[in-house]
Amino acid sequence: MLYTFADKIFPAYYRDNYYGDYQVIYGKMDSLLKPNVIEALHFHNCAEIGICLSGSGIAYVDNRIYNFSAGDMQFVPPNVPHLSAATPGVETRWQWISLDPLRILEDSGYQLTKQVREMAENGFAGLFHPWEHKRLADILYRFRDAVLSPDKYTPMEYAFLSGQLLVECARIGKDLTPEKLSKGYSGKLKPAVLHIRENFADKEEMREERIAGICDMSVSHFRAVFKRETGMSVRDFIIQTRLAKAAHLLKNTNASILSVAMESGFGQVSCFNRIFSRVFGQTPTAFRKRSKGE
Repeated sequence: MLYTFADKIFPAYYRDNYYGDYQVIYGKMDSLLKPNVIEALHFHNCAEIGICLSGSGIAYVDNRIYNFSAGDMQFVPPNVPHLSAATPGVETRWQWISLDPLRILEDSGYQLTKQVREMAENGFAGLFHPWEHKRLADILYRFRDAVLSPDKYTPMEYAFLSGQLLVECARIGKDLTPEKLSKGYSGKLKPAVLHIRENFADKEEMREERIAGICDMSVSHFRAVFKRETGMSVRDFIIQTRLAKAAHLLKNTNASILSVAMESGFGQVSCFNRIFSRVFGQTPTAFRKRSKGE
């Protein structure tokens, strides 16, 4: 599967996983994909398997962009930002499965070593056609089939498939060289970007001195590097990340505007309303009504 690199770092926010406290795998079958405008990405604390049943579109996985069509597959590990959108006017359907391979193995009584965790963190992430990675495709299809037709052996099958999934993704991950992985922004900035995505609502953690220190840089040097490699200031990136979270809450919850402002890290409603209106061209209330077709 060919891909290009995004010309900017998209803000990303955490989206609740699809399974509850006592479930480690969840299947959402035959889902109609929307023709979203890509303004922000999201990530989960679970892995996600996707199989395109029909249609076409575009998918962002971290800093890579893929064009997809029927038959293509996707694997995204936990905490990797991503988002897919259908081609406008084309009915596009996917099957999605959310799972936590590490927890599946833990629940099955396996001793997780440092190497296994490194495999989970540094393995393959992206979109591909089955012929490109035949063994990985076979594992994902078997996961899908197990979700569709569970029986008394399914829990053990999940455990075996999770181990195979981690191993195969680790093998493929070797093909992603450091040069490819770091393109788009410096590897030195990765800790800062991850810190912002995970702590954007915490004002103390968003102090530039704190973020620069994570990268072992002075504040002035960090500002210059961040601006040069991302095309925006640290403050603007934090604001965009907060706005992405706020837009998600407005679209998908009935939380009050005050709650949205607080959870997104803006604190004061007046500040939130002013910044949101400037960027989106409408108030948060108007945005919510339009998003929900009211």
